[in-house]
Parts: sequence; structure tokens; C-alpha cells
Amino acid sequence: MPGAGLGWVGLISYALIVSFGVWGMPQLLVRFYSIKSVDVLRIGTVVTSLGGSMALLPYLDGAIARVLHPGLTNADLAIPTLAKTVLSPWGGAIFLAGVIAAGMSTFVSVLIITSSAIVHDFAQKGLGKPLSEKQAFRYSRITSAVVGLFSLGIALRPPALVLVLTAFAWAVIASTCLWPILFGIYWKGATRWGVLSSMGSGLAVSLIWMALGSPFGLHGFIPGTAIGLIVLLLVSRFTRKLSVEHLAWVWGENRPSSTKGRVSPSLR
Repeated sequence: MPGAGLGWVGLISYALIVSFGVWGMPQLLVRFYSIKSVDVLRIGTVVTSLGGSMALLPYLDGAIARVLHPGLTNADLAIPTLAKTVLSPWGGAIFLAGVIAAGMSTFVSVLIITSSAIVHDFAQKGLGKPLSEKQAFRYSRITSAVVGLFSLGIALRPPALVLVLTAFAWAVIASTCLWPILFGIYWKGATRWGVLSSMGSGLAVSLIWMALGSPFGLHGFIPGTAIGLIVLLLVSRFTRKLSVEHLAWVWGENRPSSTKGRVSPSLR
């Protein structure tokens, strides 16, 4: 099967991407935004963790497929072929329907994130462009349509191995967003410039590394996240900290419990 020449370094790189890369994916985190209470959030984190443990299955499926179907010409056929082999027709149909449903759910999240980032964050907040609710809604639809058509073009002419495209996308997103999300939640010392510098450096390093052909067989996710972490810590150490009032609001300190979880007025 294709991909046999990845070697141990490549295998470990891809394992790290699918294991830790998901921590920094906004399209996954956005699903928690509509949770109505902290109690439901706690339940959701447990359920999500149990569901995420299923990420171990593809590793086992790949190994089993090499034994049962050594003649596969395309590694992307491993799971569908195994489903056809070990499941009944109805079982295989339900399984593949679940895979398609998961893909559609993720794509919807990506569309929401993309349109919101471009229209709300970039155009309205970044450029200061005043838009009515109707205009913002219209531009969001246009953005979603453009992204959808672009994705359709890629789907019609996919790469030789879907894993290559998936790893590229996950590596770029995680190199950009992983540390800002984690440190934004768990470290009060993260600064605005530390986060921006980490995002820019992680993105640039991962893209440059992959453009160079992934030297030493190491995927761009590894150097991208490593540099992003170092830059965030160093820049945050030497740049102006966030105000005490802002940190108190974000961390839920010195305010009524009824307001906890709401967005700081300075960020609205």
C-alpha cells in the first residue's frame, strides 16, 4: 500500500498530528459554544473524551488491513474494505453513514468558523467596516459558498492519499492555534503579542518546513508547534500583560456567579 515508506519518524509525526493536533482546532471547539451551562459542559468533556478515544481505531485498522488485504492499491480503501469484509451489508452501510455524517458535521463547523472569522472578526472588527445584520448575513453566505466551491474543487481532484491533505490542514491549523488556545485558557501570563507572534511563527515554520519537503521525514507540525510554543513564552515574557480587570473577568474572579461564563465587555 502507498505510504509504506514513511518510516518511524513519519509515523510518529502523523500520530502526533491526529493525537494532539485536534486540541488546537477551532472547528471542533466551536461545538462547545452553544452549551447552556457548566454542568452540561462537564458532561460534554467526558463524552467527547470517550468518543475521541476511538481515534485509536484507525491505527489498528491499518495494521489489520495490511494482513487481511495486502494487495490494496490505495491506503484510503483500508477502512471501507474492512467494513465490507467483517460487517454485514446493513452494518457496513450504518458504519459508512456515520463516517460521512462526521465529515459533514466537521465541514459545517469549518464553514461557520471561516465565515465568522472573515466577516465578523476581519471585516467588522479588524477593518472597522460597519455592516448591518442583513449585510453581515449576506456576506457570510457568500463566504460559505466560496469556501464550499473551493472544497468541492479539491474533492473532485484529491491527492493520491487523503491522509496527506488531512495532515497538511491539521498541521497548519494546529501550528497556528494550539498554543494560543491552551495558554489562553490555562495561563494568565499570555499576552496579546505573544499569541499573535506564536500564531504567525507557527504557521510560517510549518508551511516552510513542508515546502522544503519535510526534512528528516519530520512533518511540519512538529517544528511548527515547537517554534510556536517557544515564541509565545518568550514574547509574552517581554510584552505588556493584560489588565488585571480583564484577567479577573476572564477567570471569573471577584464577580457574581450569575455572570460567570459571559464574554468580557471589552471583547464585545
